[in-house]
Amino acid sequence: HAFNRYFRRKLMLLSALSADHIITPTKTMSDMVAQWEPSILQKCSINPYGTINEIFTPSTRKRNWREDGTVRLLYVSVYYPHKVPNVICRAVQQLIDIGIDAHATITMSLGEFDEMNGSALDKAVVTDAHERGLITLGHHSYEDLPELYGSHDVFVFPSVSETFGHPMAEALSSGLPTIVSDTLVNQEICGDTALYFEPFSAKRLVEQLQKLDREPELRKMNSENGRQRAVEKFGWNDHVDRLVETFEIVPALVVFGGVLLAEIPALVRTDRLGRGAIAGLVAIVPVADAHIGGLARGAVIAPAGKAPIHASAFANHVRNLGYRSELEKARP
Repeated sequence: HAFNRYFRRKLMLLSALSADHIITPTKTMSDMVAQWEPSILQKCSINPYGTINEIFTPSTRKRNWREDGTVRLLYVSVYYPHKVPNVICRAVQQLIDIGIDAHATITMSLGEFDEMNGSALDKAVVTDAHERGLITLGHHSYEDLPELYGSHDVFVFPSVSETFGHPMAEALSSGLPTIVSDTLVNQEICGDTALYFEPFSAKRLVEQLQKLDREPELRKMNSENGRQRAVEKFGWNDHVDRLVETFEIVPALVVFGGVLLAEIPALVRTDRLGRGAIAGLVAIVPVADAHIGGLARGAVIAPAGKAPIHASAFANHVRNLGYRSELEKARP
């Protein structure tokens, strides 16, 4: 696994060094890449992801704080070891121990822990908490997420390693008071609209939960400021607009079929190409001397949450997103 990580990192750095332009969703991520190769910053721009602020709204809130006597925590995430869900389980128990009834919803399944190396602690703690009724587990469809945010008191995000963290943006947009681990990426996303706790520390998380419980004005301020921050900074339309502006300064490259990268701005502005068809891209990295479809240059594209892929594989990504027909119509 160490060799795997080493060579993956080397491959990504070589791709970045060959690129004309690099896009990262946070400044923190670009700074981390620059630690390995400082020259990358000269051709790097930051384009935060977005969320659907028209769907994730405070109007979905159906719950007053602890209206049933229980503080209900929510953690929206899939499982990886750096997500450390055991912190929330331990925090729930500690709250109960000091006389505050608590329960957490974690959108993971127990089966996920079996698929990951380094999951032993999380699996043991989460399984125990689930068996004792301290937490509710299970995946939720994207369509159900707005209601899920609205039916809880506080969003908790203990993850210690993110490049962006979409659930934080969704929680802010939903007007849900938010407590996150104190990392640079989380600070960049939440700013002063969230409370922070020391990573891995259930004790510090409990202290912040107690603070929210004591101070209704703080809950109100976090809710309102979080919503404002999400609307101002994390809209998908704004993300795509910035992406289009970047396309205009990058050399023309074939991205899919007959659609040239340089042509995408015009296609978007004339509604021949839907915004959704390009909103899922994380980065577009031109690779010198690549031969894709008989062309001298190609592109490496990183769909959201995926490893970089070559342009020849982009069609599969588009098909999976359900946008293939839009791109087909856009071909000259």
